[in-house]
Amino acid sequence: MKIPLFLCVVALTAYLQCTGALNHKHCGPHHINKPFVCPDEYLPGGSYTQKVPIKSPDGYGQKISYRIETVTYGPSKKLYFAFDGDKTCYWQCDSQGVATLRPCPTKTVFKEDLQTCLRY
Repeated sequence: MKIPLFLCVVALTAYLQCTGALNHKHCGPHHINKPFVCPDEYLPGGSYTQKVPIKSPDGYGQKISYRIETVTYGPSKKLYFAFDGDKTCYWQCDSQGVATLRPCPTKTVFKEDLQTCLRY
């Protein structure tokens, strides 16, 4: 199975067209008055709990029990942003702040609050 590579080209005329190698999804052309600037926004930190298996001998072999562990994580830089011109496309920012327009897979739309494309 090949994963489609997406190539986004920003022309000097401020037109943006995004093409997919396999699904031919276009994120344009759209007239862009000014280039997208990656905002300096962060996702909030949080925590979650998980069950971690523990193996211990019980006389008949291995007994498996579980302990509950809480994992906490700090804020992380937000890298994906909604594209106002098309809900099936989104901006992807790299660590240098360069934005690239990306299409969602077929029959999906971008949900900025979840930072992913979901089926509609």
